[in-house]
Amino acid sequence: EAQDDGSYVVTVTYEQMQVFKTTLDTYMAKTEALVAEWSEAYMAGEEVASEDELMNEVIGMFGTVFADAVANATYAEPQTTTVRIEKVENSYQPNTEDLTNLEYLMFDIDAFN
Repeated sequence: EAQDDGSYVVTVTYEQMQVFKTTLDTYMAKTEALVAEWSEAYMAGEEVASEDELMNEVIGMFGTVFADAVANATYAEPQTTTVRIEKVENSYQPNTEDLTNLEYLMFDIDAFN
């Protein structure tokens, strides 16, 4: 939709990708299971990996869990938002704040709260 100042407002339809909540839930469950396994081994007098090795395993597991969540992502129902398209030095550009907002809307960022 054209605006009086020469800019445009465009309606964008998006479906929020649901990956972060799934990643965090799965990661926490796997981490808890891994810590329990290590604790049991330690209490039984078994040799346990070094702290660095344990950390590397936990960090690597996050990457694997996240990759699985992305590969099996689900999407929310379609929603809409608007993005302003502004003329800057003879070319049109999307408004930076609107793009940042759209990025947040496209993913389940609220899972980190």
